[in-house]
Amino acid sequence: MVNRSAQGHLTVVRQRNGKDGSTGNGIKTIVKEYYKSTSSISLVGGSWSTDVPTWTNGTYIWTRDHITYTDGTEVYTNPVNTTGAQGAQGEQGAILRLSEWNANVPREYLAGNRGEKYHDVIVYNDNFYDCILSHISSTTTPDQDTTHWKQGDQRDFVATKVLLARNALIKILASNQITVYDNDGNVSGGMQGNPAIPIFWAGAENPSSGAYQQNIDGSATYGNPQGEHILLDPAGKTIKFFNSSNQFVTEHNAKTFSNLSSILPAGCTVTLSSSNTLVTINPSVDRIWYGVQGTDTSYFTSVWAASANGILTVNMNQMLVSITTEYHSNQNVGGLATVSLCLYRYSDSAGTKQSARSILYTLTRQGKNDGAACQSIENNFHVSTRIYSGGYYRLGVELSYFGGGSSNVSTCFAKYNALSASIESDVYSNMFFGNGLVLSKSTDNYFAAMLENSTNMRMAISNSSYGLDVSNGNGVMMKKGTLWHKQMITLFAMRITGYSTGVSIICKSNATFNPNTTSATTNAGSVYRVKEGVYRIYFPTAWSTYKIGTNGVCFVTAIENETTHGWLARVYEITDTYVEVCTSDDRSPNEGKLFVELKI
Repeated sequence: MVNRSAQGHLTVVRQRNGKDGSTGNGIKTIVKEYYKSTSSISLVGGSWSTDVPTWTNGTYIWTRDHITYTDGTEVYTNPVNTTGAQGAQGEQGAILRLSEWNANVPREYLAGNRGEKYHDVIVYNDNFYDCILSHISSTTTPDQDTTHWKQGDQRDFVATKVLLARNALIKILASNQITVYDNDGNVSGGMQGNPAIPIFWAGAENPSSGAYQQNIDGSATYGNPQGEHILLDPAGKTIKFFNSSNQFVTEHNAKTFSNLSSILPAGCTVTLSSSNTLVTINPSVDRIWYGVQGTDTSYFTSVWAASANGILTVNMNQMLVSITTEYHSNQNVGGLATVSLCLYRYSDSAGTKQSARSILYTLTRQGKNDGAACQSIENNFHVSTRIYSGGYYRLGVELSYFGGGSSNVSTCFAKYNALSASIESDVYSNMFFGNGLVLSKSTDNYFAAMLENSTNMRMAISNSSYGLDVSNGNGVMMKKGTLWHKQMITLFAMRITGYSTGVSIICKSNATFNPNTTSATTNAGSVYRVKEGVYRIYFPTAWSTYKIGTNGVCFVTAIENETTHGWLARVYEITDTYVEVCTSDDRSPNEGKLFVELKI
């Protein structure tokens, strides 16, 4: 046994505290900063920000770290470009194509590889096969050709809440809604079955906001539905155009119209009822003691639809309110009668759902309770207010009575006389339709041309001061201000010089007139000297349809003085076939010269 021992040295050391070291410098914060540059190699056109910018094609997002240390010093890391340019448009994916297998007809089947338009799926013996390798078919059936075809799993019936598939080919599909997504997974269109909203749409997640909307009635909207767009309406046979403010401006219409008033844009004309209409209240029945004493409303227009934003102007010939108060010892019970011109707005075309009421003008009268009738009258005034596209409107007056006792008011009534009401829209609108066209801004500013029937082409032009309307029915109508009058047409203008030897004629007409020296018989287109100073002008036969005896106006003037007496000229008689005129220097006819003009 061997004994071993360890030898060494033991040193005892006395430990002392050392000096404190310097304070360490750590990282306090790190903030990510972003720079949107127009260059992929340098910082151009932007500035550093802690907000993450939105990337757009042609820009590059650079980043850096802003580091703050605990000792207060700051440093920035080197900027790094973290984005690249937009990649090229990818190729169109292959379209699933379903067909029946036919061994007798060789054809090319495609597996949907890059550059191939279709991805073929076939049906063979009630089984589905997916083409996995493009090829030209042979007589080998799909169930034997596993090189080119893969048989699909067969399920006769599948019921599930959620079904996910990368591709699907369905021969018959029943669905309440189909949604279409873009490449980024955002809803971009679809179709659905609720008839209250568009059944097809594209360009938005919400069907009612889509740039394309197809409704169940066949109508469709193209463009911004709240701005510039086109509306196709097959039921109304129209194509309507709206500007960027969603205001109607142009219409192409396949319908035909029978008169001028029907082609002015809807809402451009307000038809007034008969004037001098009375609105009355029975104070002993239609009131509450010292409260609102009842309101009786009289509408003097039908409900109309405003097709564009504009200004409504109502011209009133007169508004009157009257109150008769019997004697009463209490001087404060005379009562107050008020008549108001009101504009009502509705949410429906029938005028049953009122959505707003505006008072345009008010006239009041305080009763004197002395048995006398008290009236307030306003004559010849107009009021204007703004109306808005899509609203339904009507005008009316309201009579109300306030205060007074049940026994001291005997009558309370109002009267109005409305001259006209018109709308001037904010934009000009025009319409092209089956038998004409119209450009209009208001009832006083328009141009229209239309074929009213197979023989009558009508043209009308109007502005606020002048107008012209030409048609077979009314002839030529001229307008000055708001008044239209018929413009008479001159049929002939002639000068007659007659003596015992015959008649001399100078005539300007659309027909030829010749002297007639024969007996006093009808000779169409001639001038016959009946006797001294009396001449009969026979009309051409073609003028018989003019009914000149009823519609004609003849002007005759003496154009020469041959004595010291003043010469006279007058019309003896006018019929459908002739007019008879004469000259004289006293009460008896005398030979002389005449100027004769016939208008119709």
